[in-house]
Amino acid sequence: MADFSHLLPISSLRGFSALTHLLYVDDVQIYFRGTVRNLKNIMNAFEVYGNISGQLVNWGKSSIYFGSSVSLSRIGKLQSLVGMQIGRLLFSYLGVQLFLGKPKKSVLQPIADKILSKFAKWKWKALSLAGHGTLIKLVITGCFVHSFMIYKWPSSLLRLANRKLRIFLWIGSCEKTKLIRVAWGRCCKLYSHGGLGLKDLGLLNDSLLKKLTKKFMTFESFVFSFLREQYLWQLQKSHGGMSLRRFGLLSTLIIQIFSKRAFGSLISVLGSIGLLSLHLQILWCGHILGMGRFFTSRLIHVSFVILQDRLCRIGFHLASRCSVCGVSSESSDHLFFRCPLAADLWEAVFSAFQRCISTGTWSSIFSQAMSVSFSNQVCILWKTTTHVVVWSVWLARNQWIFEGKAMDFRSALSFVWRAVSDANRLEIGYMRNYVDDLLIFHRFDLRSRPARALVIRIWSPPAPGWTKVNTDGAVFSSPGAEGCGDIFRNCKAFVKGCLAIPLDHVFAFEAELLAASIAINFAWQNGWHRI
Repeated sequence: MADFSHLLPISSLRGFSALTHLLYVDDVQIYFRGTVRNLKNIMNAFEVYGNISGQLVNWGKSSIYFGSSVSLSRIGKLQSLVGMQIGRLLFSYLGVQLFLGKPKKSVLQPIADKILSKFAKWKWKALSLAGHGTLIKLVITGCFVHSFMIYKWPSSLLRLANRKLRIFLWIGSCEKTKLIRVAWGRCCKLYSHGGLGLKDLGLLNDSLLKKLTKKFMTFESFVFSFLREQYLWQLQKSHGGMSLRRFGLLSTLIIQIFSKRAFGSLISVLGSIGLLSLHLQILWCGHILGMGRFFTSRLIHVSFVILQDRLCRIGFHLASRCSVCGVSSESSDHLFFRCPLAADLWEAVFSAFQRCISTGTWSSIFSQAMSVSFSNQVCILWKTTTHVVVWSVWLARNQWIFEGKAMDFRSALSFVWRAVSDANRLEIGYMRNYVDDLLIFHRFDLRSRPARALVIRIWSPPAPGWTKVNTDGAVFSSPGAEGCGDIFRNCKAFVKGCLAIPLDHVFAFEAELLAASIAINFAWQNGWHRI
């Protein structure tokens, strides 16, 4: 119908077909403009289909959804033509809530409660530990998969669900509590690594979302192609003209899927499949300023930054003059490398880090800047500084053009140092205990995070003929489980004997004293008089 102009589709990008319908299981979703002509044509099409096939549409179970720009009077007029109920967010589709915005715990909590309520229906007393693990692996984990492929679940809800699974595995009932001495991470390891082969729900959620992202970025189906054109900005210039609407990197559609914890993994995945180059992976580190990321990525693709030399090349012949220094013509190389303000900033940065790179082209800057060897914490400051210098020069240029104010070197350098200080507070890293690193932090007046020094512990063996005894006592609750243990070694660290004894109704300090007393008696009985 859309091909024969019987149906006006929703708006889309120029030169790309709009999405008209989706078929999933026994549901049909149709997307069109809210006009009377479109509605009548769709109703006639379903009526003809029903007369031919005998399959009629149940309009009572169908819903119609309107965009936010449609007025109430128009909604009432269109609803009277079809007789369907007006659908509103939020609603469930195949057990998953569909809504706008960031997934919240209050929205996803009913899904988790419905899945975890299955524990109460199982006769857990008749199941072994292996049976509990099989139910978790094949039933409970599988129930979360469909929702995990769509939403990034809140970490608090994932921790709660993991705790319920852990309790059911070892106790059999989520309503009871008991001290569990085996970590959940160990249970989620493979059998070959000493685990039970279970799946951590947080890691499962991240992996399924990454799988969806890879499919979103690589599959050539019509749906994914439409979504990429509609919501993803172009990474490269695909034709001769300029599209100011689609420059940059990823849109918020993909960014909102991933939390900060998983975003670094997303960047590495996109880089591994060839969708992000090295300098774009570096730009999307957590310590680079948000607007600086977008601008630097646009600047790398020179066609996306409108400078005066670019305007001359596309036909706008104007007198080119650098807005910062007012001496030379404005070009990318001059503005960011050779302009006195930019040159002074680069010199100050190189002097602070005691490094020097040739500011020739963007590719050489990134290749040289990333090849410089620093410790983890200093490397974060170095990457931030190289990007913020470019961003500060651009701010100085725009401030003169749009506000008529000139930014001096001191103000620009202060802006760079503040960005470096913010990056040092936000990111986590450690410095090597070298003099060069300490001098860099002294110049920036920043707090360093030295790596923890290695503590060398040497076991001192006893003299020949002597016996070394290690004792320990432990108490869990009072009254509760109490016990003590001793181990005996000779001068070569060979074990001569060991013991473990349960105790009755003692406190912690009593258990420690009894452990030492029992060790002395045991050694005396075995003829070990030198201990």
